Amino acid sequence: MYVSLVNFFCTINKDLKKEFCCNGNVVQDNGLGEVIQLQGDQRKNVSHFLVIGGVVKKD
Repeated sequence: MYVSLVNFFCTINKDLKKEFCCNGNVVQDNGLGEVIQLQGDQRKNVSHFLVIGGVVKKD
């Protein structure tokens, strides 16, 4: 399961970097686990991207 989760984060990271023309990487955080870090303030863009892509539901 861990390998598929890492592959999922890497795939999402690749798509986000391509979509928003920014740099980013996946890092391991002690408290949060796998975290995607992107260059610049991409919070709204990522939120919209994940909702449109069907990864999460909008609350």
